[in-house]
Amino acid sequence: NYGLRPASMREGEFSVNEVFERMFTILFDTGALHRSYINKDIVDKHRKEWESKIRPFEAQVRLADQKTVVKTTEIIRGVLSFVSDEGKEYKGEVDAIVWSMQGLDFILGLPDIVRNFITLFFMMLKDDRQEHFNGISERIEAENVKPSVVS
Repeated sequence: NYGLRPASMREGEFSVNEVFERMFTILFDTGALHRSYINKDIVDKHRKEWESKIRPFEAQVRLADQKTVVKTTEIIRGVLSFVSDEGKEYKGEVDAIVWSMQGLDFILGLPDIVRNFITLFFMMLKDDRQEHFNGISERIEAENVKPSVVS
């Protein structure tokens, strides 16, 4: 299905004022308890077109290590959308803090997961669980196969 992609990652699209950005690394982060985050490089790329939806937002964000604190200055409102493996579109309006982050386009926080994407998130977890158990079954079957001896 997804190969090596973790269950909590998905590709999607973020749009502001009908200007779309395809995103390949969106993390569904249930540990991001208060907000969602968008990569500053993406916002800078579309700053002129998205300007009307960017607002000042002074905040200090404590990262998962509970030590690192990042200061932020902006937040943007847009529409995040995904297409499920079955072809169904899921979309919702999100406010995302603009932040320079390595290796991710977007971090979708728990409030936005629950508000807009809970069904998709459950499907992602269920699909990953099924793939995981299928992989285990295949390994067990492979280990139990006895080579035939040709005389």
